[in-house]
Amino acid sequence: MYFYVVFALALWLNRKWAPLIACAALGAVRVFKTAFDCTTAICVNYGHSYVDYLVLGIVVFYGWRWGGRFIENHPKPVAIASIAFLASFISYCLNLQVAIAIDAVVGIVGLNAGIVLPALLVFTILALHTAGFRCNWWPLLVLGNASYSLYLTHTLLFERFRAHMHPESFLSAAVAMLTSIVVAVATYYLVERPLL
Repeated sequence: MYFYVVFALALWLNRKWAPLIACAALGAVRVFKTAFDCTTAICVNYGHSYVDYLVLGIVVFYGWRWGGRFIENHPKPVAIASIAFLASFISYCLNLQVAIAIDAVVGIVGLNAGIVLPALLVFTILALHTAGFRCNWWPLLVLGNASYSLYLTHTLLFERFRAHMHPESFLSAAVAMLTSIVVAVATYYLVERPLL
């Protein structure tokens, strides 16, 4: 409820900048929680690290929107930078030594690579699309169509898996992720799509 009130007030203050005003309010709660060890319901629920994904998502949107003209006019450098980032991202996911190095670099500015890298991945994909690069590989298109269903169902499945599997096991994470994708795709085709 708090977020909806904050966003409604932000819209009332300034429609154009409402997402950034809401981000600032959420960021303030996060800082307040950390600085004063706040344990109120607002601090506990909206000062949690998962709120960083929402804030970074909004930052990515504005970065992509403001950088759109540059991206359109310079597709080759964007492609090279995107390939370099994607290679780093895959290396991060598969190689612990690369992960340790990236965590150290990102940690210098007080951020968590597990939160920053997904936001950069989304920005990279948006930049490639803006630069005119298209992906027509059907598994990714299906995953894109089912992304909202994945968003809604993955936490339920991850919590279920967490109770039965080792939390730091790559196999556990892979099984949970693949199961989430299968459930999301089924939910998209059997529930979401027929309702549209």
